[in-house]
Amino acid sequence: MNIAVIGTGKMGLTLAERCRVAGHEVLLGSRDPAGRQPTIELPVTTMIEAVTASEIVAFAFPWHALTDVLREVGNLRGKIVIDAINPFM
Repeated sequence: MNIAVIGTGKMGLTLAERCRVAGHEVLLGSRDPAGRQPTIELPVTTMIEAVTASEIVAFAFPWHALTDVLREVGNLRGKIVIDAINPFM
């Protein structure tokens, strides 16, 4: 399956790497893809490009960014959404 992991921090990179090892195609989505060079070998693109190209979308970013991210990625209809956000951090 094609999976978009939105967030390039520790949780996002770990989730993306585990999905890749399991045989899935993974795109990392970032607000600033040019400024992110992850430590793993995965493509980094804009959040909207990653979401558009994927069947599954995993959120792994700070809670306070949720509203802005949802505005940016737009409609998630038809996508499987995984929420790995922790509001208590």
